[in-house]
Amino acid sequence: MEERHQWHIGICGTFDVANYGDLLFPLIVESELKERFGEVLLHRFSYHAKKPPEWPYEVTSVTELPHMIQRLDGLLIGGGFLIRFDKEVAPGYYPPAADIHHPTGYWLTPALLALQHNVPVIWNAPGMHCNEVPSWANPLMRLVLTHSCYVSVRDEPSRSALAPFTTSPIAIVPDTAFRLPRLVNSDQPPSPEFSSLCEASGLAGPYIVLQATLGLQEFVRFLKSHAGRFKGFRFLALPIGPALGENSDIIDAALPGLVRLSQWPSPCLIAELIARSEAVVGHSYHLMITALAAGVPVFTRQKLSQGKYSALRKFDTIFVLPPNGKPDVDWLVSRIGKKAPSLCVRAAADQVGCHWDRIAAALRAEKAPTAPALNRFWQSLPGLLEDATTRERAQAAQRVRETEAANRLAAQTMQHLAAAEQMAATRQDRLDSLAAQLTAARADVAARDARIAAITASLSWRASAPARFVGRHLRNHNRRQLLNLDHIRHHQLQTDPFRWALIHSLFKSEDAESLAKTYPCDHFKRVAAHGGEKDYEYQARALVAMGADVLTYPEQLSPAWQALAGDLLSPKYRAAMSTLTGCDLTEAPMETNVFHYGPGSSLGPHRDLPEKLVTHVLYFNLYWNKADGGCLQILRSANPQDLVAEIPPIAGYSSIIVRSENSWHAVSPVVKHSAVSRRSVTVTFYRPGSASSMWPPGDTAPLHHYSAADLK
Repeated sequence: MEERHQWHIGICGTFDVANYGDLLFPLIVESELKERFGEVLLHRFSYHAKKPPEWPYEVTSVTELPHMIQRLDGLLIGGGFLIRFDKEVAPGYYPPAADIHHPTGYWLTPALLALQHNVPVIWNAPGMHCNEVPSWANPLMRLVLTHSCYVSVRDEPSRSALAPFTTSPIAIVPDTAFRLPRLVNSDQPPSPEFSSLCEASGLAGPYIVLQATLGLQEFVRFLKSHAGRFKGFRFLALPIGPALGENSDIIDAALPGLVRLSQWPSPCLIAELIARSEAVVGHSYHLMITALAAGVPVFTRQKLSQGKYSALRKFDTIFVLPPNGKPDVDWLVSRIGKKAPSLCVRAAADQVGCHWDRIAAALRAEKAPTAPALNRFWQSLPGLLEDATTRERAQAAQRVRETEAANRLAAQTMQHLAAAEQMAATRQDRLDSLAAQLTAARADVAARDARIAAITASLSWRASAPARFVGRHLRNHNRRQLLNLDHIRHHQLQTDPFRWALIHSLFKSEDAESLAKTYPCDHFKRVAAHGGEKDYEYQARALVAMGADVLTYPEQLSPAWQALAGDLLSPKYRAAMSTLTGCDLTEAPMETNVFHYGPGSSLGPHRDLPEKLVTHVLYFNLYWNKADGGCLQILRSANPQDLVAEIPPIAGYSSIIVRSENSWHAVSPVVKHSAVSRRSVTVTFYRPGSASSMWPPGDTAPLHHYSAADLK
């Protein structure tokens, strides 16, 4: 192929999120391609456009890719953890347009676009990391992998997951960051940026990098308790992924020699900070690889036997810390210190170099036309979809047959029972017993009828007639459903550290806005306790009382809220929650309450009461800053620092907790200067026979209207 004056190469990935590994890939790609092609213009495609100086380089939105695809000489996919179908990429990370599928919009559909325009597609050693390809995507994966010029992945689990979709070879390549010293060489004099940062932050002399993330608390306490053994070392608190909640403030400021940075460095500067250190401590995949490539020892609590980390087991300068984060101090000190990269690291770098040579050869090769294959695929697509529909119908028909068989068996069982009862009825003693029971039952019915007559004649019964009418109307008449029950029914529970879920897009955007703007402000009571097993303070209002089938104070609720309450009272909602949690909630008493968490409000770490089965929390703030607190925290223990996940109260989000002995969670304190309350609704399913913990019998707490000043 004739050499071009300038090559236009595209690369797709998540280059628009503040995460070191993601931002690193385009820099490595640009360096390697320029070494082999000379003049290269790299186009970086992600969901959202970015530009310097706010971002390290220019990123183009995938919305522009259809207009630019024909100008490209090749399209690279990845690397990193890119081949995925789950929605939880990063908090709040979604496509820029509703018609772009998430998350395939930044990796799979760009590859399909490239094939359509005969642009070579190259898979730059991405990974899957313990997720599966759904059945609907099988034909698309088969098409794009079969017709790509070169497919490589970074580990054996990823290769095994993709192998069923192509007969073409899939190369296993070490992560491309193993060649990072060619871009950032710590054996050369420091860069001006590095020198300026060290001078501004006071980072002088030998130092150890601590990944500024949760999970290092015990290790930091260990360092503090042995401070004398680390005299002469500074400790650099370095966030690797701010988009994932990492922050320098996570590392205890009381650690002697601690250095915190005033702003997050550029990816090249992060690489240099790691490469010039004497050791790194953390779990980030690219933190580890950057350190390995520079000869810096790595200390981690991350297991190296699963997923992407399995590719790092062979490197002997990664040291696994004990589960409590407290190693033997002599063992640790003896392993600190930068050395020349190992033979294993150098071999990995050589393999990556061959990988880039293969990419260059694939780009230079004559293009094999892909349009005929795509045209055949478009011809076969209706058949594939029809086959999928046929399979679903066959499965539904099988379920119908199974149900009919179960009904016939039930009918036969009922016949046997009827015959047995008839035989028993012939016995005189049974007749006498039944007669006595009948007499007692009649007396009970008469007494009940008298009580019902007294109730229906009372003033309170007549006053509550509107509520009963609304409840019956919501259940018995056709109405628009607000809740997306399919999102509940088909979601999958997390199992670490207990069974819980975060569900997005529970409402349509217009419904979420209507619910948020008409959020209730009537009949609230203050609930607070401090100094006990758990601290809490918030405002609560009943929406559906314990075990009731009507709304509480319906006349104060907007039509949207009446419709939402109707959804929560519906059998379909119970069925969806039962399917998701695996708990039979059909007969479980349900209670629903509305909450305002105003400035200073909180809910300390706790497990729900044993009488609670499942809790479903729905959120109704249109906007929320996580820095203002008010987030549901999923915890591993009663320690609020032992954080697994943090969920902001954004309208359309909802969280589900299946109660267990280790289901620790909390609500972080809302800051004192918050301009708006944290707003949520909690649906609680109890064990039969339980009493309400929010509205116990005899509760006489005064009710009030929540201040309009707090409803901004």
